[in-house]
Amino acid sequence: MNVSVKGGSPVKTLIRYAVLLVFSAALLGGCTPTKVSEVGERPDEPAIPEAQSKLLREILEYQKKSGRDMAQMLNDLKAQKAAEEAAKGPHPLVRDLAVARQLAAEAQETDDAKHLASLLHRIQFTLMTMLAEAPAGTIVKRLERARLALTLEQPSADDLSRAAKELMAALDGNLGVEPAELVPAVLTKLDAAKQKLDDGDAKGARRRIIEAQEQAASHQLNLVLRKALAAAKGAEEALNRSADLVVKAELEELAAMLDKVAAVAVVKTAEPEAETEALEEPAEEVEAAEEVPVPAREEPEQEPEPEAEEAVETPRPATR
Repeated sequence: MNVSVKGGSPVKTLIRYAVLLVFSAALLGGCTPTKVSEVGERPDEPAIPEAQSKLLREILEYQKKSGRDMAQMLNDLKAQKAAEEAAKGPHPLVRDLAVARQLAAEAQETDDAKHLASLLHRIQFTLMTMLAEAPAGTIVKRLERARLALTLEQPSADDLSRAAKELMAALDGNLGVEPAELVPAVLTKLDAAKQKLDDGDAKGARRRIIEAQEQAASHQLNLVLRKALAAAKGAEEALNRSADLVVKAELEELAAMLDKVAAVAVVKTAEPEAETEALEEPAEEVEAAEEVPVPAREEPEQEPEPEAEEAVETPRPATR
């Protein structure tokens, strides 16, 4: 396994080759890594570009040196991807949500106006970051760029290519996001818009892009974050005019909006808490059950044993 190409690490080399396994398997038609016919040897088959042919030869060479077949390499790739996903941790929005909730809690507790003003500034910046990194925000951003590329009635090939890249980035960046409720249900629309671009139908692509953008912008999570940001700004304005009751009301609204975000974004952390509560109830029952036989434990445990023996040896006195 200690094989590297162009100075890369063995893991990166494995990933590089494994990504091409599906492609190479289709081209090789299931043949074993013993001998590869020269490119273009059969006139009835399309010629493989030199770059792809070189990669295929490198894959087979790697297989030969490592002694691993395609199935093993694919398994290694899956394990590597699983490890990378686990190392990523929660979505950035979830991490920043924890920051926002902590700042909001401090803002509700402090009586220092100067400190409160500082907290409200930090909360607003955190919420703006959350809006930008939320899946709805990234999708809207990419779609705006795609619409810019399709401004002309008849876009050029370069314009179509730029729009297609933005659509692919919007798709790839939001596939596999957990929890899935974070992502607006527009991925099928994005795929349909990309297909229109591939067909050269700029007008049809533009129409689907606009539909997807409007739907993403109105995603419930996006709207709640905007309300939270409005509450933070309202608290800051009320603080500037010394309206303490309004500040308190705005901070309560802010906390309520963040709770709504958490209800969607922190699905996986909410489930273990529910399980913990469910486990606590039987524990109380066990404690209650243990309290009942306590008086019986006060009697010596060894005394009944000789009585049992006597009962066996002399049954008549035991009956009396």
